[in-house]
Order: sequence, then C-alpha cells, then structure tokens
Amino acid sequence: EKNFDQARSVFERAVVISRAGYGEDSPRTAELHSNLGLVLSAQKRYPEATAAYQRALITLRALGDDHPKVLLTEIDLGALYLRQKQYAQALEKFRRVLFLQTARMGAAFAQNANAWLGIGLSQHNLGQWAEARIAFEHAIDIAGDGKHEVLVGSAKISMARALWALGQKDQARGAGKQALAIFAKAGPSAAAQQED
Repeated sequence: EKNFDQARSVFERAVVISRAGYGEDSPRTAELHSNLGLVLSAQKRYPEATAAYQRALITLRALGDDHPKVLLTEIDLGALYLRQKQYAQALEKFRRVLFLQTARMGAAFAQNANAWLGIGLSQHNLGQWAEARIAFEHAIDIAGDGKHEVLVGSAKISMARALWALGQKDQARGAGKQALAIFAKAGPSAAAQQED
C-alpha cells in the first residue's frame, strides 16, 4: 500500500508539473492522468481512477479514436469497470476497442487478445457463458504465440469457469489443468497477477 501511495503522489505531482509546462490538453499530461488512473485503480479508489482515465481520454482522442494510446487507456478503463462489477459498461468498452484495433491493425493484432479477454470476462459475469467461451478462445488463439503465457493462462482459467457454467465439466477440468500448468511454469508472479 505504501508503494502505491508513493506512486500516486509522484503521478499527482507530475500531472501538476506537466500542466504548468505543457498545458492540460497536452498528450504528456494525458498520459500522466492515465498512469495515475492505474495507480488509483490498484488502490481501489475507483471514482478517482475513472475520472483520471476520462480526463486522459478527453485529450488523447484528439490523436484519433484508434490511436494506440487511446485504445490502451480504453482497455484500462474497461478493466476498471470489471473491477467495479459494471459488466455491461466493460463489455461495451472492450467491444469498442476490439472494433477499432481490428480496423487499424487486423484481427490477429496481439493487443486484441486483451480486448477478447475483457469481452469474455464481461460476458461471463453477465451470464453469457457460451459467448464468453468463444471470446476466451479468440484470446487464446491470438495470444498463444509463447510470448503472452499469463494472458493465455488467464483466458484458459476463465474458459474453464465458463465451461463449468455450461455444464461441460470434463472440458472445464481440462482447461483448468492447462491454466495451472501455465501458471506453474510462469512462476509465482503469474499466479499473483491472475488473483488480481
């Protein structure tokens, strides 16, 4: 908690300095707002995190709705909505990102795996388990290049939950075992990321 307090303090000061030097509408200031949003989200200060992300997006959208910095901030805001159990809002955010990223970079773009995972998690929590399973499969297909094992493990454990909800217990166990093997190989930090 102390490290997050320190990080929040640093980003809050950096925002003030950036505003003074570059202005509120500077992309540099916007990126600092986005980083502050990450820290506030980790501290479960959700209203403040939402405000920081939204402030960042106001400025970053001037770069274009499909600019990578906009899309990364949108993904972070979608994840924040998931943490707050605002699943319909999260689903809308992740679908928007997926649409824009796919139009800009193609369906196999690595960042689309994050959007598909977010879509799947949102759908799962909305009780749309069959749709969630498909989303998790897309995330696994895109991220299964050996460079994104934690994401694959997260998608597999989430798919196991969706399969279980669909009554496909054997498939769920298989996906769960695959996820555990991935996390065991990746080490303790990967398991900690999954718990968050």
